[in-house]
Amino acid sequence: MAVNFYIAACTVIEAFLGISPLRESRKAAIKVDQNNSHFPTPDEELPIIDLIIVAYLPNEQDIVKDQVSYALDELVYPRDKLRINLGMGDQTWLSIGM
Repeated sequence: MAVNFYIAACTVIEAFLGISPLRESRKAAIKVDQNNSHFPTPDEELPIIDLIIVAYLPNEQDIVKDQVSYALDELVYPRDKLRINLGMGDQTWLSIGM
């Protein structure tokens, strides 16, 4: 019974500790959105982002195509810093460098 209490207490404490950074990041994002500005990092200093999309079943091809097109439409990131990696169920990988 004591173990359950300590697990529950640690879970509650972890949840409370996670609220403050989330609140601060949300405030920063709202501030940037209200000023119609961009984050101050120049494009050449941004890191390369790898998107990994895995499809286990053969009939997931359309879902994967939708996810890739959504990612390309919605992400505001330099195209030369974005790589999309597709993992298929037959253990093959397709890497798309933008």
